Amino acid sequence: MSMFWFYDSEPPVVYTIGFLWEKIFPHRLDPNTSSASGIKKVHLNISVDQVMSELDGISGNMPKPKDEWVARALEEMVAMRMAKRTGKFSYEVKYYKLPGKQLLRTLAKKWARVHPDTTLTRFLGGERSER
Repeated sequence: MSMFWFYDSEPPVVYTIGFLWEKIFPHRLDPNTSSASGIKKVHLNISVDQVMSELDGISGNMPKPKDEWVARALEEMVAMRMAKRTGKFSYEVKYYKLPGKQLLRTLAKKWARVHPDTTLTRFLGGERSER
C-alpha cells in the first residue's frame, strides 16, 4: 500500500479490504495471542465506527475512506467468507497474516469465487480502454 491511501472518490472495494487487512486489523491483535504464540487465525470483533476511530489515529492529515466505503468493504468480506456480520454495523473478521503479494493473490481468488463474471480488469478498478 502506498503512502497515499484515499482521495475523494471510492476506490475498488478490494483496495479498501486490502487496506483494512494491512493497516487496521493488525492493530487490533492482542499481543499475548498473536503470531508469537503460534495462532494462525484470529477472530477480531470490529465495527465501522471502530475502524473510523482507528483511522483517525493513524491517518494524520491523510485523506481517509468514508464510513460507507468501510461498510461496503466489510460487507464484501462477508460475501468472501473472510468475516461474518454480528450486528448492523459490526463484524467478526477471520484475520490471519498475509504478506503483500500473498494478500493480493488471496483477495483475487476470493473475489473471483464471489464474482465469477467479473474480469480481472474490473477487479483492478476499471474497464480497459480500446486503443
